[in-house]
Amino acid sequence: LEWTLEFKNESQQQREARAQITLPPGAVVSRLTLWIDNEERDAAFGGRSQVKTAYKEVVEKKRDPVLVTTCGPDRVLVQCFPVPPDGGKMKVRLGITAPFALTAADSGCLRWPCFTERNFTLPEGFQHSLWVESSQPIETIGGKLKAEPGKLGTHVLRGQIQDADLAAPVNTVCAH
Repeated sequence: LEWTLEFKNESQQQREARAQITLPPGAVVSRLTLWIDNEERDAAFGGRSQVKTAYKEVVEKKRDPVLVTTCGPDRVLVQCFPVPPDGGKMKVRLGITAPFALTAADSGCLRWPCFTERNFTLPEGFQHSLWVESSQPIETIGGKLKAEPGKLGTHVLRGQIQDADLAAPVNTVCAH
């Protein structure tokens, strides 16, 4: 999975965007990308103390850091600072690797990641755009995504869902 987040700061001061994210069971963050001057930059991975020290050093220099650390089973804390003031934006992408939970010998399900806590608001009516591609037939439980034609031999689901729907117990994609 890849989840792209863009933070916009309407205040007149730099702000930190913080979010605790519940991952699918058994998942890990396997990639982290930050846009700097509209250019994608992949982050480095390291031990907890090493990356926290690097984050503090970068924050003190007021550069564009993003930090992701574990904060419990299947949970991560994402910190972004500084989100520039006066309508400034910061954009990051989390790459998430998750096991497919088998529900039978020939099928399985995958839950979406979702916000557990956050220090920012989403605009009223905000919807997440979701897209899933698979070499196997796939469907959603709850019917929030619609099947679309994919490249030869692929199956595609695409759609938009409310933030509350990400955390719903039926926010899964199933393959057969």
